[in-house]
Amino acid sequence: MSLSRPRTQTSRDIHSSLSIYKSSVTLSENKRTCVSQVRKRDQFLLDEDNPDASAVEALEFWNYKYDSDVQRQLTEAKTELKFKLENQGIVEENLNKRKKNIKNNAEVNQTKGISRCYKNYEDTLMNTFNDLEYKFQESIKNREALRKKISEINDEIQGQILLIERYENDYANALKRSNSTGRLSKRGKDASYFSSKQIYKENMMKQKMQTQKNIEMLHNEIISISKSINEYDTISSNYRNELKVVKKELIDHYSDMLKQGYDSRSEGLSWIVKLFLKLKQKVRKDMFPTCLDDKSIEVIVEIAKKSIELDENYGKLAQTKNPRFMMFVGRPDIQTRIGWMKQSVRIRRPNYVMKKVKWAAEEALESIDEVAFTHTQIHDSMKLENKIKSSNEEILNLQTNEVRRLTKKCLKTGANIKTLISYIVGSENVDKFMVVSMKKIKEINQVREFTSTFSFMSKHLPKNYIGK
Repeated sequence: MSLSRPRTQTSRDIHSSLSIYKSSVTLSENKRTCVSQVRKRDQFLLDEDNPDASAVEALEFWNYKYDSDVQRQLTEAKTELKFKLENQGIVEENLNKRKKNIKNNAEVNQTKGISRCYKNYEDTLMNTFNDLEYKFQESIKNREALRKKISEINDEIQGQILLIERYENDYANALKRSNSTGRLSKRGKDASYFSSKQIYKENMMKQKMQTQKNIEMLHNEIISISKSINEYDTISSNYRNELKVVKKELIDHYSDMLKQGYDSRSEGLSWIVKLFLKLKQKVRKDMFPTCLDDKSIEVIVEIAKKSIELDENYGKLAQTKNPRFMMFVGRPDIQTRIGWMKQSVRIRRPNYVMKKVKWAAEEALESIDEVAFTHTQIHDSMKLENKIKSSNEEILNLQTNEVRRLTKKCLKTGANIKTLISYIVGSENVDKFMVVSMKKIKEINQVREFTSTFSFMSKHLPKNYIGK
């Protein structure tokens, strides 16, 4: 009797463990809902459109984590930039003293040196931002993989629960059959019958015990994975905060450069606007230099958008050159593939020599997939190359038309045309576009000369001379 009690308790333990598991699953689901609501609320409170909230969050983060590697990196980079800018004039002066036989271009060299300093600082910021962005995305990817694993384990536990229920039903049905046969036949009183019945019962209990152990192991695995998910949540939260701080540093730095009209890459102000657009940051008119009017600002923003499209098309064009691109391209229909195959087939030509037929060598046939890939690759490459060509032409037209407009405007206002042109096309391209500006000035002068000549003639000729 003492041996039978643990078996009955084991059966009860199975039911209790199942109920505990179901309640824990419900609790975890409720907890997940609450956490998601808190996250949604925090995200709403710390919206990107609310700069004060973002600044407070960043300040709280850095006060808590004052020894962050990212903070030290940014501080060192900013200190290095400040030091180089303060001593750039001394460095260039010493270099120019050594170049005795070379014409002194101190101002140009100093400008290039300052541009290099800014570029090094900007590269540090962008590399830090890209590195954090990659780590952040990887942590999210790992967290989602663990959540998917938990979902799979839950499905497996449900299968184990159904297996236990099936064991219980089978055992109950077996008891009913044994009781009915015991009343109808005397064989039920035999020792062999009771022995086989006991063996069946023990096997059934062993299976139930094993299933219970499997459920407990799976439940422990869920607990372990949940801890890992919490760790990834913490890591992702830290990366998110660090990204916000680096992004704020990027935006502040490039906002100052855009407002001052300083182009460290000699490509015009459009590359700064392009960076803002990639960071999903709003670009306002008051962020530009005051000497630029609304039309020039619209042109710069449009050039930035065209440049983003150009970069995307260049990336797609590089993918079409990769054979793996075929994996992402749908196979064409059979008629198209047959048509392509016919184009690659070469019929052997018979040569008659001494009443004997000798067939000329036949070209090796390409596989249908290779032919399909070749045609798809060529077609997509041609489309992308046409888009790239069109985008380059549109950017050039925008720049040329704006230079002409600015030339006409500067003749009226007396503004520095080279400075305005450099904002549109970059300082390295100013000389090239000054040709466009000079042509526009020549056209305007010709119109003025013609107008003044016509006015002079209309004053000195007889009144009815033109009418004759």
